[in-house]
Amino acid sequence: MNSSPTLSRPADRRRAGFVAVAIVEDDGGISDELQRLVNAADDMACVCACRSVKSALVKIPPCVPDVVIMDLGLPD
Repeated sequence: MNSSPTLSRPADRRRAGFVAVAIVEDDGGISDELQRLVNAADDMACVCACRSVKSALVKIPPCVPDVVIMDLGLPD
């Protein structure tokens, strides 16, 4: 997971041209690959990755992502 102290606030990320992405995926391999792809982009950073809806509801709001990539077939 990428987290730059200078880009931790949403307004700072927008000014820098970054898109903050959160990922919710229960398959570890898919989650890891999505994080790799997002972080490889020059203008995106994965700010949060969760393996369940329950976890996402707690972890994502403080990260204030611009986009959430979510597995629609999660068991919870």
